[in-house]
This record gives sequence, structure tokens and C-alpha cells, in this order.
Amino acid sequence: MREKTLAQTARSSQPTSVLRASRRDYLYRHLKKNGSVLLHTLYPTHATNIGWTRGEVNQAIEDLCAAGLAEIDSATLRVSLVQIEWVNDHSVESEVRWVEGLLIIPSRQLQTISALELSQTELPEQRWAIVGLLLEGVALLVAKPKVGKSWLALQLAIIVALGHREFLGEMAEEAGEVLYLALEDSQRRLKERLEMIMDIPPPDTLHLLTEFPRFDSGGHWYLDQWFSQHPHCRLVIIDTLARVRSARHKYADLYADDTALGAALQDLAKRYHVCILLVHHTNKQMKLEDPIDSVSGTQGLAGAVDTIWILRRRRTQLTGELIITGRDVEERQLSLNFTPPTGRWVLATPLHDDALTPERQAILECLTTAAHPMAPCEIAKVLNQPGVNVRRLLAKLYGDGLVQKNEHSQYSIPTTGNSSNSSNSNHSSNTGNSGNTGNGSP
Repeated sequence: MREKTLAQTARSSQPTSVLRASRRDYLYRHLKKNGSVLLHTLYPTHATNIGWTRGEVNQAIEDLCAAGLAEIDSATLRVSLVQIEWVNDHSVESEVRWVEGLLIIPSRQLQTISALELSQTELPEQRWAIVGLLLEGVALLVAKPKVGKSWLALQLAIIVALGHREFLGEMAEEAGEVLYLALEDSQRRLKERLEMIMDIPPPDTLHLLTEFPRFDSGGHWYLDQWFSQHPHCRLVIIDTLARVRSARHKYADLYADDTALGAALQDLAKRYHVCILLVHHTNKQMKLEDPIDSVSGTQGLAGAVDTIWILRRRRTQLTGELIITGRDVEERQLSLNFTPPTGRWVLATPLHDDALTPERQAILECLTTAAHPMAPCEIAKVLNQPGVNVRRLLAKLYGDGLVQKNEHSQYSIPTTGNSSNSSNSNHSSNTGNSGNTGNGSP
């Protein structure tokens, strides 16, 4: 029997989708290096050197042409790359990143910004999916199997789609479109869960899918297209990450793969100002000092995302906890209760207590020493904190009656009598409504 070549052995041991992406990437590099190439010369060159069949060469050419990256001159039968203008053309750039598995794009001149220029630049505010809990970017929701993370994810999707509803003690901003990829569920199960959670008809801004291609089979491209067609999207939930991540071969660098995955999703999230929440599993390690170490996979995945939620619940018990950490959110640990009749997670204890975080204490000290009421942007400048975080904390301090606001949206420390009355009134209101507003009911 004739021995297999190295290329044939590798081809037979890898998934078809991975090989197709690698062939696209290889041909793109070949054309970039050699310029236009006669079509008939590609067949013997690639068949002899790397073991491609004629059909595989044709498929790689068709993929590049379909993506708008290459073209064939019908007169000379030459294959060449299309000259692309890279001036703010994000759609073409994302197309190339999908075609090339290693996220390599044609080189262009670096454009730097000085620290002084950056400090004087007015940047758009980041958008919250849930104020104080979930910001635009990439986030992880991690838990063991069958502890209720999909219930929490669906509850979150409903709240963001409805807008201006309370979720675990915090508020969603204005309503927006939500894409929920429930890849471990059927439509029947989703319908049953929606009927359990919802007290009103579900919003038509919540879009559901139970099937979706892996990222190396066009999944990244489909997400990009969906964002461009739905500019009001605020949240995408992928349940679970394992169902869409690219297939890994035997000798893959797992850390590099996890980092590249996070970077590619961050690029989408930042470009379209959305939050992409990845539902993921914990590993099997026990007695970990740092909860982040429980995230399944390498540290590359945990390090690449912006926010991490870790949901914990003991078997046969309905009480649990949600640990929240991230770059732009306050670290906190919420005590939760799961209610099987409604499928909702609710706060077990009120968030408003006498203990103040260092960030809130700093705002109070700033207002105490101020000679006049201060706007949120002034406080943010004094404390050297992001404006979006200061506004969120001010809203909570105002709700607790610890600060007061005038008609110009400027804040100051209230008198002792007003602070006490406002605070007591607010505590009473929150306690009485926590059973409804915290569980996702409209």
C-alpha cells in the first residue's frame, strides 16, 4: 500500500471546516506574496507541495471570490487579490478576519494618539445592558451544569429586551434588541420557559435561535451581519460557548486559541457597542482560592473578557450566590434564591444596607468638601473615575437618600433630616417591591 503523505495524514485527522478555513488562509497568503497567478498553475503547485486535490483548490478560490477578496480575469484566467481601501471600512475588515483563521489583515500605517490628545477627547459613553452589572463588551456567565444558568440567561434577555426593568437589584436601560442563542434547548423548551417566566406577552425584540454555526464555519461572520442589520441590539447571549467555538486540533495552543476568541468577540462588541454574554461551564477543580480559577479552559479566556459572572448553587438547594468581577464593574457577591414555579432568580437579601463601598464613600467625601453642588462630570474629574461609573453610583446614593439632586442635575449632601427621611422611605419601598422587581416581572 502506498504511504500517505504528511499533508494527507493531517487532512484525514482534522474536521472539514478547519481544513477549509486553513486552505482559504493559505491561498490568500500565496496570492498576497506572488500577486496574480495563472489559474492552471495553482493546481499542480498545490497538489504537489501540500497535497490539495483539484476540487480543494477550486473551493478555496471560490471562497475568496465570494468574500470579495479575490477575482478571476476571464480573459487571461489569472487569479488576483482585490485591492481594498482600508479607510474606516469595518465590514471588509471583518470579512477578512473571518476568512483568515489567524486574524491577519493587509498591513496599514499605524495611527497613534498622544496621551494629551486622548485626555482632551470627548469619547462616547459606554452602554450598559444592566446598569452596574453588565456593560458593553464580552462577558462570561460561568456555572456548573444544571444549576440554573440558562434560566438566569433567559431572564436577563427578557429584562434587556423590555427595558427599564429591575434585574437583581439593578436597572436595565432603555429597551433594545436581544439575540439569544439557546443552543442546548429546543423551541418547545424555550416556549415553556417563557410562559413560566413572563407575566405578560414576551417582547418581539427578543430573537431566539436554537441552531448556529461554529465560528470557523461562518458563525463570526453571521454575528457581524446580524449586528449590522440590527443597530438597536444591546445584548447577545451564546448558550453555550462550547457549541460555537472553533474546533481544536490535537496540537493547538489552547491559551492562544482562547485569547484569539476573546479578542475577535471584543472587536465585534466594541464596534457595535453591544454586550456579548458567553454561557460557559466551570472546571472540576475543588477548593479554589480565586473564583476566576473555576472558569473552564485556560487563563486566556478569563483574561480576554471584560466581565465575569460566577453562579453557584448546591444541589437540592434553592439558595445560591452570584460573584461579579470585571474591568469596569464593582466587585460584588449577591445572595440569590431560585424559584422553580416561575424559573426566576431573585435577591435573597436587599442590596441597600449601611455598608458603603470605597467608591461610594469617595463620592460622599468629595461632595462633603465641595463648596457648591457638583455635576457628575465634575465629580468624575476630581476622583479620576469613568463618568459612567460615577453617574451609576450617584443614582444609587440618591435612591438611598444619601445625596440630593437639584433641577440642574447637580448633587450635594442633604441635611440630616432630609437624608434620614429619604433613606427610610427608599428602604421601605425597596423592601416591599423586591419580590416583584428583582425577578424579572414587568
